[in-house]
Amino acid sequence: MERSMDLETAKRTVDFLYEQSDGQCVATFFGGEPLLKFQLMKEIIEYSNQKYSRSIQFRMSTNGTLLDRAVIEYLKEIAQNENLPLQAKLGNSDSHSLLKFHNKGVVIDGKSVLISSINWSNNSVTENREIGLFIVNQNLAAFFESSFLYDWKDDVTSPHANAGENVTVIEGTEVYLSAIGSYDNVGIIRYLWDIDYDGQFELQGLIVTWQFEKPGNYTIILFVEDVWGNNDTDQMNIVVVRSFIVSNEEPLSPLWPLILIFILILALSVAVFAMFRRKAVNTSECF
Repeated sequence: MERSMDLETAKRTVDFLYEQSDGQCVATFFGGEPLLKFQLMKEIIEYSNQKYSRSIQFRMSTNGTLLDRAVIEYLKEIAQNENLPLQAKLGNSDSHSLLKFHNKGVVIDGKSVLISSINWSNNSVTENREIGLFIVNQNLAAFFESSFLYDWKDDVTSPHANAGENVTVIEGTEVYLSAIGSYDNVGIIRYLWDIDYDGQFELQGLIVTWQFEKPGNYTIILFVEDVWGNNDTDQMNIVVVRSFIVSNEEPLSPLWPLILIFILILALSVAVFAMFRRKAVNTSECF
């Protein structure tokens, strides 16, 4: 027959623990698997905090098999209520092609790292003889920190950026730049455009416009990023050519009169040549 502690028995246990302490004590949930009674655990912690003003610290030893979103949300709620710098989430082993995340380690201030297989309990070290290696080295700490942040991601697939086809336009023309051909397995949240190839992004958006005032060859860089920070870039080239339409506001070049005179002389020469050629043909026909 299954036997389980009820809430009233648990409350009396908490009272007894506090009465036998000096006002500060630690209670540990272990088993078996304590998360089988997750709701009871929450009620015990709530009772203790309300009655003894958090004088009792609670710990839990778990194999992690029953960790789910409800447990994670509970931890995040505690962190928010207690103003703790704590984040919690379930690792997505499927996206990393892993069966599980097993390593137990700690990275401290980006300078030191603990590498171990030690479970978070005294028994792990004192009875199971598990050990860990504590290394003070900024380069190694940076490596393990980047590995942790990579494993923290639910999505490690980079998006695909598509800046569009190369185009040729006339100076002063407003050009539409579209990243509509870009895609991601989850979703792109940022589209950034570097117009002048200087490493700075001048425009943001799926579809943007830009007016090129001067002729030249322009390399346009598109940067896209998804919600997990995965990113990709693509580039396109825009050739801007000079317009041959003379604006009313622009004065004519001082060479234009000379050019017109040259054209008139050339046309007159052609006409005279054609006339003499015709006379020569008619004269030969008379003989």
